[in-house]
Amino acid sequence: MAPWDLMFDRDHLFIGSPDTVLEKMTRMTRSHGIGNWLLQMGVPGIAHEDVDRSLKLFAAECMPALRSLDSTAVAAN
Repeated sequence: MAPWDLMFDRDHLFIGSPDTVLEKMTRMTRSHGIGNWLLQMGVPGIAHEDVDRSLKLFAAECMPALRSLDSTAVAAN
């Protein structure tokens, strides 16, 4: 399996619309008690303008909702 496929399959990549990214990050915050995220928006082959657009979308559409989550409420497995 290619590394990118493996990371995507394990939900380690958040690719898609702001709603899709927010849904995945919300699920992982709740299931794993994540309080802080380390994100990399730019990778080789993606134009600077596209990275800038992604950063702005994330800041406007995802961050406000993520800030309101209670990461201490971890779901029981």
